[in-house]
Amino acid sequence: MDRHISRDKVQNIIRYVVILNGCTVPYESPFQRQAEDAYALLQNSRLTEADGAAVVFYDDDAEKDKLVALSPLPAVKLVKVRGYQPEMILKILEKLHADDPRVLYFFPGDAAGSELSVRLAWRTGGCSLTGVRRLQAADSGISAVRYVYASQMEGTFTVPYPVPDAPLVFSAARGEGEGLPVYSAFDRVLDEQDFSNFPRSCKNPEAGMFTPVSTPKTLEKARFVVAAGQGAGSKSAVSAIEKSAEIMGAALGVSRRAAMQAWAPMERLIGASGASLRADLCLAVGVSGAAAFLSGIEKCGFIAAVNTDPKAPIVSCADVTVIDDYQPVLEALLEIMMKRVSSHD
Repeated sequence: MDRHISRDKVQNIIRYVVILNGCTVPYESPFQRQAEDAYALLQNSRLTEADGAAVVFYDDDAEKDKLVALSPLPAVKLVKVRGYQPEMILKILEKLHADDPRVLYFFPGDAAGSELSVRLAWRTGGCSLTGVRRLQAADSGISAVRYVYASQMEGTFTVPYPVPDAPLVFSAARGEGEGLPVYSAFDRVLDEQDFSNFPRSCKNPEAGMFTPVSTPKTLEKARFVVAAGQGAGSKSAVSAIEKSAEIMGAALGVSRRAAMQAWAPMERLIGASGASLRADLCLAVGVSGAAAFLSGIEKCGFIAAVNTDPKAPIVSCADVTVIDDYQPVLEALLEIMMKRVSSHD
């Protein structure tokens, strides 16, 4: 059975945008490499014939023609900015999505592209995944295939399709398109917008001052952490877990699967590529216990887990495990804590 996205779905449903960074930032990937990797993802997913457009951010007029020529799609929207400003780029992308919603957003697989993909999904209420090699059709939605375990294996992650009013945001795997002949003599369809007059800052134009941002507790320094995983089920559920954690005096952390679905900011990520906890107590709810996550909690003084699966890896690693749904367990813990607080008043 051909598990690639069907031609009918490509032609009739899927509309996508490829976002490329043409700003003069010397430490980022060359524009040509970005375009090649993005095109490799499109080609591997058989999306090159779908309704797609490239959005190219740039800051140097002398480079504009070159960037257009290297863009992997005939439809190109040029957006001039004053240097590479992630916050400004995200605001512009939010506006573009509001004006012309697209189902899929693709970023290059470099550090900047992966960062922007996760942040855009968070802002638009969508789902994100980094380092994607290809997309394919699944019975219940769209599956994204990427390398896992230090590129030793392929993992498949499925998201429902379509997701109402929420895009799917991916960054491409790096190096997949090296040497791929993607540049043709397209009859280019160009659109240009100029945001270069905006100040190089994140000032709130209405208030005339910087917008205050609350900084979460640093996970590495927290003495008590509640860690939420994919078993939480949704972004709203993770928000409810965070409120419970605050009442208990704990910091919120999440597994990679929860972070990749934009249920919490990446700064909350626990594991090999996130925070390494040294908490006195870690309460893991809805976390299966992948090796990368376990490496982030192994130095905690005491590990408690709540999971419905008695065979989950977290069960054998925790000091104590409750085999149950996490919600009634959290409610019971909160009730006990509130009674103890009341008895000391």
